[in-house]
Amino acid sequence: MRISAAAIRIADGTVHTGKSHAEIILSLAKGCCKFSNSTQGFVTDTGEFLTRSEAAKIAYEAGQISEPAEIVLSEDFNHWKEKM
Repeated sequence: MRISAAAIRIADGTVHTGKSHAEIILSLAKGCCKFSNSTQGFVTDTGEFLTRSEAAKIAYEAGQISEPAEIVLSEDFNHWKEKM
């Protein structure tokens, strides 16, 4: 399993993905949804939503980050952001 995209899960359970959390927030702010009760995280290559801390563990185990971390940010994944 690998981290494939930044994601934000909004209150109704819908998951929005993008290259970065900032990109997703800008998209949501353009009127599609309210995101006051949202959770920032990531999705895996299998489509599973993970929190930042869950994603940190998976990213380290998959070799996507070089050192263990408590959380990850979308900026930690520059190598896959270019492919999106």
